[in-house]
Amino acid sequence: MDLFDKLKEGLLCPVCADIYKNPLNVRQCLHKFCLNCIEDYNRIYKKECPGCRAVIGSRRQLRKDECLQSLISSLITNTDKFNELENLRRQSHIKTDWMRRKNDIKTMLSKNLTRLIQQ
Repeated sequence: MDLFDKLKEGLLCPVCADIYKNPLNVRQCLHKFCLNCIEDYNRIYKKECPGCRAVIGSRRQLRKDECLQSLISSLITNTDKFNELENLRRQSHIKTDWMRRKNDIKTMLSKNLTRLIQQ
């Protein structure tokens, strides 16, 4: 894993699994989320941190993380396009992994069937 991949892991929102867009900190626990992710979560589910369940009583408990946003902007010029490409890469990886597992199962079944026939 190269340096950029390691950095990228630290820039992923735990709710949407994309690079943070307008990152916010939860004041009590300092967990980070995209603005839309944390607002949707608090509106639809509960007014708490999705990471640790710390209570978020109001929007005032959320703070913009301008340092993180600056870091992201310096590494990735177009986060929307980057997230789109990353999602395509993930889908391709999932499909490839699924095909590999499917072939492994076919091979295993074939071997087991051969053993049963030989007995």
